[in-house]
Amino acid sequence: MKPKNHRTALPVPGSWGGWRRLGATLSLAGALLGSAACDDEDEVVPPPPPPEQVLSESAKKGLEILGFPLDVSGMSVAEKERIGRGSYLVNAVGECSGCHNYNSANGPPQYMGGGTPYPIGPGAVVYARNLTSDPDVGMRLTEAQFIDTMRTGRDYLSEDDAEALIVMPWVGYRWMSTEDLKAMYAFFTKVPAVKNAVPADIKGPAGAARPIPFPSNFVDGAVSRPLPSEEGDYPGHATRGLAVQPLADPPALAGFSAADREKYGRGSYLVMVAECNSCHTNPDRNYAPGPNPDFGKITTAGYLTGGRVFDVPPGLNAMTGYSRTLGANLLGATHSRLPDTYEAFRDIMTTKKVAGPEPRRDLAFPMYSAAEAYAKMLDSDLEAIYFYLKTQTRLTGAADKQPQAPTYFCMGDADCANHGGTCNMSSTPGQGINQCVGSACTQDIDCGACQVCTAGKCEAPPASSTCAVSGI
Repeated sequence: MKPKNHRTALPVPGSWGGWRRLGATLSLAGALLGSAACDDEDEVVPPPPPPEQVLSESAKKGLEILGFPLDVSGMSVAEKERIGRGSYLVNAVGECSGCHNYNSANGPPQYMGGGTPYPIGPGAVVYARNLTSDPDVGMRLTEAQFIDTMRTGRDYLSEDDAEALIVMPWVGYRWMSTEDLKAMYAFFTKVPAVKNAVPADIKGPAGAARPIPFPSNFVDGAVSRPLPSEEGDYPGHATRGLAVQPLADPPALAGFSAADREKYGRGSYLVMVAECNSCHTNPDRNYAPGPNPDFGKITTAGYLTGGRVFDVPPGLNAMTGYSRTLGANLLGATHSRLPDTYEAFRDIMTTKKVAGPEPRRDLAFPMYSAAEAYAKMLDSDLEAIYFYLKTQTRLTGAADKQPQAPTYFCMGDADCANHGGTCNMSSTPGQGINQCVGSACTQDIDCGACQVCTAGKCEAPPASSTCAVSGI
């Protein structure tokens, strides 16, 4: 016997089958009311089925650039969306393979196999983690642990999970949306296993660093802004992008149309996720020791004006032809290398060559490998990044830095023939990289990264050079 208030539940029209069952129920009800003989215009016609779910453009692109074969034929649309989106973030925006590939001496790099060493001081070194699905030596974090790591820097391989990750730029990735972090995790669980046991980190004094709780406000820039709700912000996360921009709102933002505001917010989000600040701001953040209320904050006074120094790692120096590079200035009023048009910006990313007359040289380390990833981005996302950068107020004075061109790598004088000099192979501190020297100059800017112009010739930086150690 049915309860007094029982009502027969109608099927939920979430599928075509549901609509068919609903139609049958209505027809039966009509027959019981004596209306089965109604003419056609009174006949109950079931509504059409709901539209089929479709993948976002970023997820479609992500499935095209997976980096490994993956059968998605049996997956739901939601599963494909999340994995495809994760692939897009990992392979096109975050360029994670640049650090996390396993560079074996006996073959090509193995995707996300980890193991690359990063020296962080005398006797101290940390290693890129194995992010593959290998059950023994791969990434064994739960989804919740992965999100916690990206948000707080917690190192789950340290004793009692008490230490923070070093080198890994989680301080920028922490501002990503929860959905995007879940998408990255879902993607990593599908990466084919690489049996590469990564050595334990030797952090030295850096082991004292501790995880930082994730705040409810964006606190890394010149303006503190509350993080917005993620509801309705997928897939562009433009609203979140407006909250996590390091600088104050540029004057032009107030007059933007809704479409331009959306583009600007998306560009801001991508610039943060792509960690542009890490290479194009020097120093990128405030790491002053001792009591420091601004610890970890982005250096907004020199935001994206370049000057960070990079000694090109062994092997890559011979491959790229460069031995030392300086990050480019993007937002300076006078010395910015950001092109005047989006078309020129896109051309740099897709050709991996600097702007200017032919013959154009290749982009230098680490931008060359970054551009290989960024070239896989949707055109709309590259345009959003460019739009965000062009909208910023130009920086002047000391912040408008003028980084030198890369220093060329050599193994002998013959390698420097096209650069008008000879090969310096000194082991003197500050000079201890193979570099072409001796080309003609009138000022330091005519020479390679951190070199000095002396008596009309470019010379290796002196042992006292601060540029060779910490950039400009």
